Amino acid sequence: MLLFRKDTDAARLYSICVDRNARKKGLGSALVRAAEEAAKERGWRRMTLEVEEGNAEALEFYEFHGFEGAGKLRDYYALGVHGLRMEKRL
Repeated sequence: MLLFRKDTDAARLYSICVDRNARKKGLGSALVRAAEEAAKERGWRRMTLEVEEGNAEALEFYEFHGFEGAGKLRDYYALGVHGLRMEKRL
């Protein structure tokens, strides 16, 4: 799910999901590329997302796709789990 708001130049990658049995086959990468293209076509210059601080697999995936840390989100998820905001210039 990709969200666009009028008051920012950043599209927000809100959710991406690939079934665990279908991972490591390029589907997630294809979804991220499609989201980036959709954002670029609409004139957005950045893409942001949030991810759980301890989700090493997701962090590695997003870093592989050029996202960088842009801030810590304290108590962002249930039970006080911290999040990280990530950002990528398009």
